[in-house]
Order: sequence, then C-alpha cells, then structure tokens
Amino acid sequence: MRPARLIRFYIAVPQDYEDAVAHAIGKLGAVELISRRLETGRREELEVYTRFLRLIDRIGVTLQAVENVLPKKEEKKSFMDRLKSAFIPPKKSPSFDGLVKHEDLIRLTNEFEEKLNKYAAVVDEGQKNLVSLKEIEIRVSLFKRHEIPLDIIGEYTHIFVKAGLIPIHNMPLLKDYLKPYNYLLTVKEGIRKDYLIVLAASQQDKEEILKILSMLNFDEIVFPKEYVGDHTEVLNNINREKEDIFKSLYSVRDELSKLYNEVIYYRKYVNFLHKVKSSVTRTRNLVIFDGWIEKSLYDKLMETISATTDGKFYIEREEPSRDYPYKPPTKLRNLPGFRGFEMLTRMRGVPDYFEIDPTPIFTILFFIMYGMMFGDVGEGIALFILGLIFYKLQKPMLGLSRRALNNLGYILMFASVSAIIYGFLYGESFLLHFMEPLWLNPLTNTIDIVIISIEFGLIQLITAIVINIIISFMNREYLEAILSWKGILGLIYLSVGIYIAIQFITGGMTLSVFTRPDVLPFTITEIIVLVIVYLKPTIENIVYHHEKKITETLIEGLGEFIETFISYLTNSVSYIRLGAFAIAHSALAEAASIFAGVVGFLPSYIMFNILVTLLDGFAAGIQSMRLLFYEFSTKFYRDEGILFKPLKV
Repeated sequence: MRPARLIRFYIAVPQDYEDAVAHAIGKLGAVELISRRLETGRREELEVYTRFLRLIDRIGVTLQAVENVLPKKEEKKSFMDRLKSAFIPPKKSPSFDGLVKHEDLIRLTNEFEEKLNKYAAVVDEGQKNLVSLKEIEIRVSLFKRHEIPLDIIGEYTHIFVKAGLIPIHNMPLLKDYLKPYNYLLTVKEGIRKDYLIVLAASQQDKEEILKILSMLNFDEIVFPKEYVGDHTEVLNNINREKEDIFKSLYSVRDELSKLYNEVIYYRKYVNFLHKVKSSVTRTRNLVIFDGWIEKSLYDKLMETISATTDGKFYIEREEPSRDYPYKPPTKLRNLPGFRGFEMLTRMRGVPDYFEIDPTPIFTILFFIMYGMMFGDVGEGIALFILGLIFYKLQKPMLGLSRRALNNLGYILMFASVSAIIYGFLYGESFLLHFMEPLWLNPLTNTIDIVIISIEFGLIQLITAIVINIIISFMNREYLEAILSWKGILGLIYLSVGIYIAIQFITGGMTLSVFTRPDVLPFTITEIIVLVIVYLKPTIENIVYHHEKKITETLIEGLGEFIETFISYLTNSVSYIRLGAFAIAHSALAEAASIFAGVVGFLPSYIMFNILVTLLDGFAAGIQSMRLLFYEFSTKFYRDEGILFKPLKV
C-alpha cells in the first residue's frame, strides 16, 4: 500500500543533445523534472515559448469574439440525437510529434502573429461598424414607428429642429424651462425610460435652449447623410451593409479557425518545451537534467538516453530516505479495481512518499459502509445503470467535467454492487421485501443493526490507530507513537473504554459500576492514560529541548486531554448512522406500502423508488465519505505529499 518507489537522477549530456534528450524524456512519459532558478539568458529563451502560448490564447479569444458577433444558427436536434452525441468521444486534434528548433519557433510565431493581427483588425472594424449600424437601425425604426420624417432634423432660415431622447423624469422640467420661449414640441414613446422628442424653435433662442437640453441629459439624434430618406429604404440599406460585414466576418472566422488549428498543433509540444527548458541547468558545454522517475523504469531511462546521445552521457542516481534533504513526490500505484478511488484519496490530500497510500483501505471500507446504508437489489441495479451512463459520457454535464463524471460513474457502479449484495442480505428490492433476509431486517432488528454499526466503527477506529502507530515508528516519531491520543496510549484508552462501556450498560448504567472490584483497575487505567496524554507536550518539551514555557505545554496538553476524552466517544457514536440509514431505508419501504393504499401500487412505488434511489443513494455515498474523511483518516492520514506529475510530449 506504499506509493511507487522513485529514484532521483542527474543526467549530464552535451548541449548539442539537449532538445533530443528532452524529446526522448517526453516520449517516455515517466519523468518529473525539478524546476530550477533561471538565469537572465534563459528567461529570454523561455519568453519565446511563453509568447507562442500567449499567441494561442489570443487567437482563441479573437475567434470567440467573432462567434459572439455573428448571428446564432440554432440547430434543432431531437432528444435522441442529443443523447447519442453525449456518448460520442470528441475528436482528438493531432499534435506535433517531432523536433522544432528555437529559431524555427521564432519564425513560426512571427508568421502566425502577422496573420492574427491582420484578422484582428478586420474583426475590430467589423464590431465597431455593427455597433454603429445597430444604433442607427434602432433610431430609424423609432422614427418609422412614429411616422417622423428622417430629414426633418436640421437648420432652417428662421428655426432649428432637434430630435432626440430625454429621460421621462426630466420631461416636466423641460416644459417648465421652455415656457419663456416660442417652440413646438412633439413627444412620443421612446426607448426604455426615455421619451422621443422633436423640438422646433427660433434661431434667436437656440443657444439658451441647447443649454437647457444639455442640462436635462438630452441625447441628440443625428443621422448621417447616407441614412436620410425613406424609412424602409434606409433600413434595407442598413441590413445590406450588415450582411456585407457578416460575410466578411464569416470569412475571417474560417481563416481564424484554420490558424487556430495550425497553432494548436504545436501547443502540447511548446508547453512541454517550456517546462523542460525551465528545469534544466546549463554549464559551458553540458546540460543537466535533474528529476524523478519510478524505480522500475530507471533502466529504461538509461537505455533511452544512451540511444539518444550515442552513449555520450553521465548519470547519477539517489534513492530517497527519510533523512533525504528533498521531499520526493508521490506516485499513487494501485491495482486496477482501486484506481477509480484514487480520486477520493486526492480529495482528502496526497499521501506523503513515506506514508501509507490509503486508497485500498478507503475502497474496501466505502464498499462495506455504502451497502450497509443502502441495501436494495433493484435500486442497486438502477444505480449501476446510472453509474454506467456517467462512466460512458463524453461531454461535461451538471457542472462537472467529463473526467469527473466518468470517475463518479465508476464509483457509483462500484457502490451499486455493494447495494445489491446487501439487498440480498436484507431481503429487499425496489422497497419490497421479496425474500427472507439472508442476514437481518433493519426495521425489525433495529438494536442488532445499531450494535453492528458501532462495532464496525470501533474496528475502523482501532485500525486507524494501529496504522498511525506504524507510520509514527517508521518516521522515528517514537513519543508520538507511544504517548499520543492516536498512538499506543490512545489504543489502550479506546480498548479499555469499550470494556468499561459494556460493563456500564450491562450493570444498570449506575456510577457505582466504575468502582466495582472487577472494573476499578480499568477505570484507574483510563485516568492514568488521560493524565499521560495531558503531560505529553510537556514530556516532548523536556526530551526534545523545545524550550517552551511550562504553561504553554500544559495548555497544549489540556487540548489533547479534551480531544482524547471526547473524540473517541463522538467518533464511535457517529457510526450509528450506518444502522440509522439502513433503518430509514426500510421505513421508506413501509411508507411506500402505506401510500400505495391511497394512490395505487404502481404510482406509489415508482415515485418512492425514484426519490429513494436519487436522494438516499447519493446520501449514503456522502455519509460513507464523511466517515472515511473525518472519523477514520484523521487518526493517521497526514496528506503532506506532492503529487508526481511526469512530463509527456
């Protein structure tokens, strides 16, 4: 259950082989290089790769901008067509699989940037023109609706005519301010919260009236000469201009798509080069690759480098120990059946290189707990089908990525098998008791299922403590292994506490039980354990010379004392939920039976089965994860690791 064993290597090759060796490492796909601090010259070199990657982003943004402007063509698909498309894998874009010289990449970047700048200029111009035309179109349509001639606006010998939009709440003020003047005002319904007004007044009063209009947020409407005439004809001309712009943008979109496909062809490789170049170290004549590889693949790495450099290389290796000055990354290595549950482990955190990988334990415990809470043959089969659908989906859905849905589907299928097995043990299928239980009926054996749940929880807690003791001894944390509430003393406290709890329950639940001659030694043992746990920080301070104040260690010890006293009690009780959910599931079966007498057998059981499968099925998964993450793994899991991320080309 340990993560894969890794080797730290240092490979020195002549600089002429740098790109070839980097490519060979990428093809191997099993090496994680260690990033180095960059010299000034290296930063300039890396800027070439950064520039190319930025170029890809710019093309994508420009392409999206064009798509946002162009009219949306909605393709009407039937439900079955959309359902089928959700299971069709997306086409994988071909990626570059050769070698690109530094100067060639600079040339390609310059060529692609020149094309992009040309297309981007057309897109910007098209966007501006469309915005302008849209504004004119709205205002021409407004004049047409109110039958106002477009050529009415202008300067005449004795009068001037203005048209525009004014806020509705300013209309009374306008009429009030215009009282001293001779004017003709037409008010029509405008746009949003504005009125459309046409104002004619004497040239002599023009200056004062324009000041009033400006003060009241008057938005003047002025039509260019080419858009003055018959309303319909002007609108038709605007539509023709928009169509010409759209044709131009459609053409640019096609060219941008081609350009994007050209650059995306190199993206993975350039991204790979960026990571490699930021990791290697150069001397005057040599390039040094420093990284990690799985121990079982080390010989293959040597063969690859030897073949790439014609034997012109030097290599050193180091096997990390607990005293190793650098933290090795963690590569999870599990059997195929457990790999789908590595997601649960990573959700909890990455295990340290020298820590136990809890994925197999998580998988087994999840399997047991899920079925115990959700035991139903029929609903388990339905859940398996739902899991299979999620596992086969090839498109994101419900706010989850495709990979997340596939992982969820795998876990659902796995959990459904547990539900089916426990369904036979409980004798239940689709909320119907279809056979005599092979084990028990949660609804009629409530005390038994609750006791079994607590016993199972105690076994989990003891297992977690034993794992923590082993890890602490492996890490040479001897006082932690012995004196911690999650160490040997904690194991003694929990084991003795179980015995005392049984005696207390069977002895009438009176305090006198604790002082009985057969129980008193165990009571004293519990008190001694709590005292030692309380003094643990002080003992560590003395042994390891931490030089903390005695008051500080005693306060710290009080925290551990309280946690020890309360934690195991609450953790043990928390496992009652296993039995409680099983009882609730059986109770819902009874509720479905009663409701069937009101609405009929089929409507009742269809409705209840859908609700229970979705709600209870997912709730059982969440509760299983909660028990794993909080009650179980907190006793030993430190999640201080760094995930191993190999470079691939």
